[in-house]
Amino acid sequence: MFFNVRLNPRSSKTGVDGVYVSPNGERYLKISVNSPPVDGKANAALITFLAKLLKTAKSRVKIVKGEQDRNKTIMIDDADAAVIEELLNKNDSNDN
Repeated sequence: MFFNVRLNPRSSKTGVDGVYVSPNGERYLKISVNSPPVDGKANAALITFLAKLLKTAKSRVKIVKGEQDRNKTIMIDDADAAVIEELLNKNDSNDN
């Protein structure tokens, strides 16, 4: 399962902040993490958070695009597409 994330590092809290829709119409799950974007710490925090949120092992969560970018493409080996879609729909506020 592939999906997009827009990461906000150095936040006061870690969690899902809604959905970002890019100018070309792609939807990104907005996620904030406490960790800074230094030495991969924010990416590691993102992987840990997603694994916990989706109840899967961290080893099954991979950043396949955007390692050094705010916009990332995530792959999760055993994720249920319905769960990801539910997260996107539940948090869709149409805010950019």
